[in-house]
Amino acid sequence: MLLATTLGAFDVIDGGAGSDTLNIYTAGTLDASKFVGATQVWQDTNAADVSQLADGVTAGL
Repeated sequence: MLLATTLGAFDVIDGGAGSDTLNIYTAGTLDASKFVGATQVWQDTNAADVSQLADGVTAGL
């Protein structure tokens, strides 16, 4: 099975007021190191593996 490596039709970026939200959908491992400057990584509904989470970054379900 090939996994998507780019943003897809259901992925969303919403920014404003000093806080930006990026909603992505993946069935594979999420490499948190690719989100430079992120302070939080949240998962909703289906949990995926998260790798390379930086010190001080919160991950939750």
